[in-house]
Amino acid sequence: MAHSVLIDPRFTFNAVDLADHVQMLDLNVHTDQIEDVAGGDTFAAFMAGIRRFGATIEGMADHAVGEVDATIFAAWAARSAVAIALGADRTAAISTSNPEYQFTAFVAEYTPLQHRMNEAAKFRLTVAPTTDLVRDVTP
Repeated sequence: MAHSVLIDPRFTFNAVDLADHVQMLDLNVHTDQIEDVAGGDTFAAFMAGIRRFGATIEGMADHAVGEVDATIFAAWAARSAVAIALGADRTAAISTSNPEYQFTAFVAEYTPLQHRMNEAAKFRLTVAPTTDLVRDVTP
């Protein structure tokens, strides 16, 4: 079984490569559990409902032109959905052992200023999808 360590993640936001700022990627997938219980049943049973997913990205803040803040803030201000791609290793080719997750989303929550004295400035981004999630394994 292959294990991995997040060293050089893949993160593009509206076609801008922001991977060199990423410290944490969180892509969460979920299926609603619909209770399937009626009279006479003695155990709870469930059906699969709507699938959901979302992503949160954290990393080093950068307020320069064309970097993290300018790119994310522009999408938030425009209230527009943008293309997003996430992956564990941007230096290796996309494959079955290094998939890229692709979707379109809007900025649901963005913290451009997360500063503490004598610490590196950070950002936190949570996006809400507007399309299905695609797991791309073709280089």
